[in-house]
Amino acid sequence: MTFTTITTAPSRAQTRIAAGGTFKWAGEIVAPVIAHFISQGVTDFFLTLHAEHPGVETELERAFGGRANLTIVRHNNTTFRQAAITNMLLSMAREEGFTVFIPFDADEFYVPVDPTLTLRDTIEAWVRSDHGEQMLVPMHNFLVPRDTEFFRARTLGRMPYRVVVKPGVSKEKLNLRLLPQYKSISRISGIPNGRQTFVIAGNHRTLRLGAQLPEFIPSVDVPSPIKICHVPFPSRNMTATPAMAHRAQRAAVTAAGNKSEPQSPEALRSETWKNSSLNQHQLDGRDLDRPFFTLVSDESCRHILNRIIDAGFDVDDPWCRSLDESDSSHAFVTRHFNDSLLFDAGVSAVHAQVGHASALYRFLDADSSSSDGTAPRSPMQILSAQAHKKDLQETIIRLQRELEAERNSSASKLMLRVARGIRRRLRRRPRDS
Repeated sequence: MTFTTITTAPSRAQTRIAAGGTFKWAGEIVAPVIAHFISQGVTDFFLTLHAEHPGVETELERAFGGRANLTIVRHNNTTFRQAAITNMLLSMAREEGFTVFIPFDADEFYVPVDPTLTLRDTIEAWVRSDHGEQMLVPMHNFLVPRDTEFFRARTLGRMPYRVVVKPGVSKEKLNLRLLPQYKSISRISGIPNGRQTFVIAGNHRTLRLGAQLPEFIPSVDVPSPIKICHVPFPSRNMTATPAMAHRAQRAAVTAAGNKSEPQSPEALRSETWKNSSLNQHQLDGRDLDRPFFTLVSDESCRHILNRIIDAGFDVDDPWCRSLDESDSSHAFVTRHFNDSLLFDAGVSAVHAQVGHASALYRFLDADSSSSDGTAPRSPMQILSAQAHKKDLQETIIRLQRELEAERNSSASKLMLRVARGIRRRLRRRPRDS
């Protein structure tokens, strides 16, 4: 394990924001996401490379080391435990005094709903409002053009449509990655329960110990001020890796179209793109209606690209290297952890703690979309319904126990004998009486 420490200047803002994620064969797409975060005012990253190809950490440091603080962990354990790994990153950020943690995947672009604000501005306003311990952020899905071989930042400029799922479509008809989902931005310090939060369901939800429900009240009547532009892109590395091939095939293919066994990389990529990407007719504005969803115009991805360009990143470079000079008022730091036994032990321990919560979410996930044509229920509604159901079940069990105890009580047995005696006396009465 190598560890490099550089003294950094104090943060410009009181709210310290960290973004963290773990990536598996996603090196070709994560760079535009990091460049986007930096363009939005987020400059502290905790990144885990899981079985990623060699040289990714070096490329990330060359591209962004002069404009952001990077903590990069190389974790080559054979088991991919995303929730546990993300919790380790969250804990590292919390111990270093960060206020907010953003969990992200390599294909997710967090953007403010108000285009005049940055992501940092929006999060700082939320923290100042003191509305809730976490913010549930909706994910909007975008499809990549079919002729895309490697994801580059400029690919964002060719993604003009957002996926709108038709009423009544569930995960049995359409893969979960294209259904409405949420992720949570969490406050991890400066609140009473900041040290008790943990991530579940991969990295989608944050709960706190001792509570069934996330605490999220950004505003009573106003929706989340942040959204996610999600780009489910199956990279070449993913489709060429046997362990990831089946996941790539399921990226955006209907359940009925999934095979029980992965195909060859070439056939897999062809079938995946056929079902999950934009063809030329759709890029021209035709054939936007599909069996389970519709494509609607949305310029969010182009705005992301323009902001990355304005921030001084080379969008034609595979790693979006910065074209601007480093900020001389800040001394940024890059830290590398390579196959740390302590990190791996921590991941194993945390995995046992969050496994039950993630299993519960997967159980609830079957209800994430209605099948009767009504609007999909949010995770908060699902968890609330589950809590009410649990309370009802506990009440029923308690009443059943009380009834059983009453039946077994001496008074009940006495009343039962009296009732039986009365029935016998009634049967013995003369018929003419």
